[in-house]
Amino acid sequence: MDSRRQQTIGFIGAGTVATVLAVGLAGCGRRVAAVSSRSMSSARGLAERLDSAAVACAGPQGVADACDLVFITTPDDAIEETAARVRWSARHSVVHCSGALSSDVLASVRKSGGGVASFHPFQTFAPGRVDTLDGATIALEGDRAVLMTLRGLASDLGCPTVTLRPEQKLLYHISGVLACNYVVALANAAGELWRGLGIPEEKAAKALGTLLKRTAGNVDRDGAAASLTGPIARGDAGTVVRHLDELARRAPALLAAYRGVGLLTVPLAQSKGDIDSETAQELRRLLAGDTIEAEIGDGARVPREVPV
Repeated sequence: MDSRRQQTIGFIGAGTVATVLAVGLAGCGRRVAAVSSRSMSSARGLAERLDSAAVACAGPQGVADACDLVFITTPDDAIEETAARVRWSARHSVVHCSGALSSDVLASVRKSGGGVASFHPFQTFAPGRVDTLDGATIALEGDRAVLMTLRGLASDLGCPTVTLRPEQKLLYHISGVLACNYVVALANAAGELWRGLGIPEEKAAKALGTLLKRTAGNVDRDGAAASLTGPIARGDAGTVVRHLDELARRAPALLAAYRGVGLLTVPLAQSKGDIDSETAQELRRLLAGDTIEAEIGDGARVPREVPV
């Protein structure tokens, strides 16, 4: 039998990420042996979901005593303190699942002779659901020996990996916030506009969800630049002016977001070759809030000053 599969794996923290990882690893034949949580009922709940003979421990030390490879899946702010409260030894490999923090926060483990790393699934987790990790990229960072083990786990889970340096973690995490969290916030803002039109929320959610899925599919298949559509991609400054006017009148709280994301969109449209440098500059002036002349209505050129 593969000796790696005899390695005992434990989880300190029994939330959504721990549940997805523990259930996934147990399903791959990995030996998940122990779980702890601030709530004993949560630890028992996760232990009972595993096919292995996992035990619920009263505290983190119980997991460390029972396991060789320990995942700390607490909130980010608790990782360093949690690790510092446990007695580690050279046999331990300790891994946290924060996207923003490096393995340096596990310095107490290194002082005890153990190995450290971070293992972050680049995926969104819906609370209360056990999603599959299949296909999600895992960002790895840390000690080389531990990373070798983690690449094996990721392979079992059907996940490709990328390896980062400690100083790269924050930019990596920001990319996830932009691509996931802020997309959700923008979708909510779009939904608010639909609700302002008197359209039922469920219809708005269905329409926006379909659009988001198709957009994400295009990006996955063709890349971001090739997937860009809309007025900026067409160089349609007149439509952008009308958008800004309408937002200033009806939804001024969205002006800053529209302008900021628009300014990010201009160079993307230019990189596709859809707009020339003159049009790009005109769009930048407009989105920055400067006075410009744009084609309006029947073609008359009208100076526009859009209030911030």
